[in-house]
Amino acid sequence: MDAEMIPTDVMGGDELAPESPHLPASLWVRENLFSTKFNAALTLVALAIIGFVVRNMVAWIFAPNRGWEAVATNLRFYMVQAYPASSPNLPPEFQVQFARVWVAVGSVIVLAALSLAAWRVGSRVAATKFFKTVRAVGAVVALVTFLGPPTQHVHLLSGIDFPLIGTLLGFVGSLLGFFVEAALMTGGRLAVFLIGAAIAVAGHLVSKATKQRGDDLAFHSLWRVFGAGAFVLLVMWVAPIGHYFFVGNGSVLLSNGESCSGACFEPGTIATSTSGPWTIIFVIAVAAYFLARLGVRLVGAKPLRSILILFWTLSLPIIVLFILRDPDFNLDREGGGLDFIPATDVWIWVIFAIVGGLIIAALSLPRMGELGRALGGLLVIGSLAMWAVPMLMRLRLIGFLFAMFAVGAQTFAGDRRARVRYVGLWVGLTTVMVVLFVAINAESSVVVPGKTFLGGLMLTFVLALTSILLSFPIGLLMALGRTSSMPIFRVMSTIYIELVRGIPFITVLIFFDLILILFLPGNVTFDSVTLAIIAGTLFSAAYLAENVRGGLQAIPRGQYDAARAMGLSTLQLTVFIVLPQALRAVIPALVGQTIAIFKDTSLVAIIGLFDFLFIADKVIPAQTIFLGIKLENIVFIAAVYWMFTFSFSRASLRLEKKVGLGEY
Repeated sequence: MDAEMIPTDVMGGDELAPESPHLPASLWVRENLFSTKFNAALTLVALAIIGFVVRNMVAWIFAPNRGWEAVATNLRFYMVQAYPASSPNLPPEFQVQFARVWVAVGSVIVLAALSLAAWRVGSRVAATKFFKTVRAVGAVVALVTFLGPPTQHVHLLSGIDFPLIGTLLGFVGSLLGFFVEAALMTGGRLAVFLIGAAIAVAGHLVSKATKQRGDDLAFHSLWRVFGAGAFVLLVMWVAPIGHYFFVGNGSVLLSNGESCSGACFEPGTIATSTSGPWTIIFVIAVAAYFLARLGVRLVGAKPLRSILILFWTLSLPIIVLFILRDPDFNLDREGGGLDFIPATDVWIWVIFAIVGGLIIAALSLPRMGELGRALGGLLVIGSLAMWAVPMLMRLRLIGFLFAMFAVGAQTFAGDRRARVRYVGLWVGLTTVMVVLFVAINAESSVVVPGKTFLGGLMLTFVLALTSILLSFPIGLLMALGRTSSMPIFRVMSTIYIELVRGIPFITVLIFFDLILILFLPGNVTFDSVTLAIIAGTLFSAAYLAENVRGGLQAIPRGQYDAARAMGLSTLQLTVFIVLPQALRAVIPALVGQTIAIFKDTSLVAIIGLFDFLFIADKVIPAQTIFLGIKLENIVFIAAVYWMFTFSFSRASLRLEKKVGLGEY
């Protein structure tokens, strides 16, 4: 091979091969789509077919006989199922319960806004590029409107009907009729087409005007998000969209003076019970973002990030167990409230937080050395033996976590300051767990007709997030166990992984819902949501373990030898050398597993839970007023599932780019 044929980066030089020049849109189209007569013919045929398909899809969506009102009327049912909302049919004390849902949603959005500022998410976007995007959006709106379905018959000036032409001339006649009908913009679509075209033209003109400034005229990419949010809120407040709602008993008087019962539609804007909370959440989120940016400048990003990581960790249990569940902490109620705390939970906290903290502090001392690791290993074995002895479940869980902290004391607690921080972390974790156990044991004040207050998309999110978060450490342990040199851990991990991966998820759900209770003591019960979380966690952990094991096998053997030569222990080698590289290598597989878990939550309907898919497939089509309307509901939830899974995929791509995955 000649030297000039080898790229300069391969030869060791600093220069890379020149990039291909960026062609203008018109020149790119000419060179790639209309370079020859044959390519031009293929392009025209493809455009005609695509236009025909898109037009029929738009026609199906906007057809007058489509039952989209079934989706619009049941949107709240889709989101939260039976969670009590403001209704004259509920007692006064339950009238404000639905506000808890808005608090939960707002908490997540505000945390996300704070995180965007703390991690400095986003970049500078050139104004030229932004207005090119505006131009593309306007063009898409105009094109979809152009391809929209006609709402009236279109005739030639001579009076010949286009369906007749389609019959006489076949496919050519159909295409001719399609283009003429689209060009005439029937059905009042002309105004929408003109708006889209105006946006496209304005974006094009501004893009050309700002092109001379180059990258000097730019703004932060998050301004697009804030601008889009403000535009959506403006539409919610001023656009004549109207709103659907359902009246269970009796009838209500609409603003236009008409009486309505059942599925009702009221002309006007979206109801203030929806637009108002969204506006408040948006304003608070934007304010939180700018306050967080100010905090980053004053105290730095690291403290704020540490606090946000803690809040994100606690957000799910706090939202589910405190905000949505609303535990009854009434001290005046006999036999309830917090009466059980002095007998159990306080002593659990004293034993594990105080005594356990002293033990962890002793095991973290440098002079303990290998003896500290050996004692930690004995505590792990003892914590596993606790599962064979009848006792409170919370004792087993805290005992296992205590053993894991003890075995890692020599690894993570270095100097005196690190040891104090490590022991403080254990005391804080114990305190949080005891408080969560108190909330779990307290009765919920949310009254719903069914097994649980969770339902709809809210249930889907809770099942997916808890299964993902809980299965991750279990999957890591199983992957490390299967690659371990210790036969007992390797065999146990292999049996678990192969057994679970060989059983369908539906079978696992049925086992935990119907059969597991036969092996438990008579006083031990679990609700269906807890059983679904356990099943999803254990099932997902087996697949996640195999993904991580693939990453572990990608680590070169030389890194193991180098770490041992430096005197690192097995735990230090695993935590600081092996796992970071292994997890980085399997990011696409981990995201794929996350998407699979999110979609597999739809299977919990088999144990009687009203998840997102079950509501669309079985519940709404069984309503008297929407009897048999199923296809529209399925299309709606398919779009929602795709929106979230596509977002996961794009986030994965950004993460892979940030960590340099796939770059050489």
